[in-house]
Amino acid sequence: MKVSNLLKALLLAAIFSMLLTGCTSKLELHDSEKSQQGVELENFLPADTVLAFSVNLNSESQKEDFKALMTKFPQETTTKFVEGFLEELQMEFDLLPAFGENARIILGISIDPENTEDDPNMYLAATLEDPAKLTELLEDYTKSEQFSETVYDNENDDFYLATYKDTFLLTNKKQLRLESLRRMKNNEDSLLSNEMFKKAYEKLQQPYIANLYLNYENYFDLIASLDDAQAYPLMLKEDFDLSIIMAIYAENDGLKMVALPAYSGKFNIEYHEPYLYNGIPGDNLIMYMESYGLKQAVEEAFDKMYEFDEDTRKELRKAELLIKKTIDLDLREDILSFMDKGFAFVLQRNDSMIPAMSIYVDASSNPESAQKVIDLLDLALQQAYDGMIAEASSDVDINRFLSKDVVAIGKSEINRMSFDFSTMTEEELLAAGLPSGLFTEPIEIYYGLTVNNYLIISTYSGLDKDFGEVKTIGENAEIIAAREMFKDYPYNLSYVAVDEAFKYVDVLFESMEKVQGPMDDKAREAYELVKTYFAPIKYMIGVDKVDESVGFIKIDDPV
Repeated sequence: MKVSNLLKALLLAAIFSMLLTGCTSKLELHDSEKSQQGVELENFLPADTVLAFSVNLNSESQKEDFKALMTKFPQETTTKFVEGFLEELQMEFDLLPAFGENARIILGISIDPENTEDDPNMYLAATLEDPAKLTELLEDYTKSEQFSETVYDNENDDFYLATYKDTFLLTNKKQLRLESLRRMKNNEDSLLSNEMFKKAYEKLQQPYIANLYLNYENYFDLIASLDDAQAYPLMLKEDFDLSIIMAIYAENDGLKMVALPAYSGKFNIEYHEPYLYNGIPGDNLIMYMESYGLKQAVEEAFDKMYEFDEDTRKELRKAELLIKKTIDLDLREDILSFMDKGFAFVLQRNDSMIPAMSIYVDASSNPESAQKVIDLLDLALQQAYDGMIAEASSDVDINRFLSKDVVAIGKSEINRMSFDFSTMTEEELLAAGLPSGLFTEPIEIYYGLTVNNYLIISTYSGLDKDFGEVKTIGENAEIIAAREMFKDYPYNLSYVAVDEAFKYVDVLFESMEKVQGPMDDKAREAYELVKTYFAPIKYMIGVDKVDESVGFIKIDDPV
């Protein structure tokens, strides 16, 4: 054979090999994410995997920090949970010798868009320290001649297992197992070939204790195939591809989660540092969320939906016309027009079962339109107020527990409507169909525009007394410390105080017991168990920087 013919033959062989194995180059994982024999578990999963959750115990530092955090939780409760879980699985053998202490485990989900009525495709794969031990355990467990050293099928339970080198694979469909093994053995396209996965993975910092991958594009394929599919996710798929990897890191005082998105196409997000929280009372804070540019986000979504198809355009026009007809306000000109800056949602504890829920919006771009919304709300509440006055019995002085006035909030004057059922007698409560002892403080609704054009709608009891007098949310020590810890993530803010959340649930249950009677002993025991278990979690916080987000769960010894 001539040299030129030999080169041609080699070239043809290379091309043929590429056609067989897929032309897309594959991502190579970090050594700590491979099995001892170099197997990369992601190669079991298809390129269009929707979700993949991975746990990696190869890092001693991560493993030790995670174990230290777990010791802060009630060990007896954890043991009962694990034992109950294993009992439900009817597992009578110990898997630890097979997996070892440095295992890597991955759970994957994919979906066939053409057959959404079928169950999602499920994959579970793991590295093995002792493959022979797993074979021995499974032979003993299954007591079935179907099981061999490499394959076990249980069609009744949709359980299809195979071992490959020093790893094992479990699927819920036989075809998936066959495809996964072929994909692995022939080096065919897999999740490691997916460009969006590779793009997000490149930002992933090692080592981690776990990570979560989510492919929105393939998720939207599922939504698109449903009869009741909505246009919003569809237009996102048409406009760009988006994947996210969220890495979870164990630290000495909590768990850190870093979300690393990868996307192509146009994806506009408005970023701004939180500022509204510097003027909002911060007592009894359960949850706080502040972001920026709601107008821009909604308008971009609507504009893309209008481009989708004629049926979608008709439905959107109907929706906008319905809003206009119902409340005489234009969605874009009268509502969204003043939502282009900061906006916040706040959840706090009142002393009663009614929580303090507040919305704050920086309406300085168009205060006139914001005032239209306030006027509309005022009209509705005034009509309700007038109706209750008109329907009240002549024997009842309704003005004793119902009032509507204007109060000072700092230097501003806003509206307040108050329902003080605590002043009602037992007879009046009975006549009104209200339970006795349920309302211990007035229910107050505040609404209006401040002098600096901040729109406020709130059920914070005593807001007029606390505004400017108590520490603000921006002065919350935990929020300050967390934001300092993540000062490279200056944008947006999400915060949850777990202990305050349970304090509110305590009040809620106490109020419910006044109406429905004492809580069942088992239900009370279960609730107290949940409280005890979550006591080490002090708070959760999330902040952003451009193209990256971070969350942190603060874990400490329970008080």
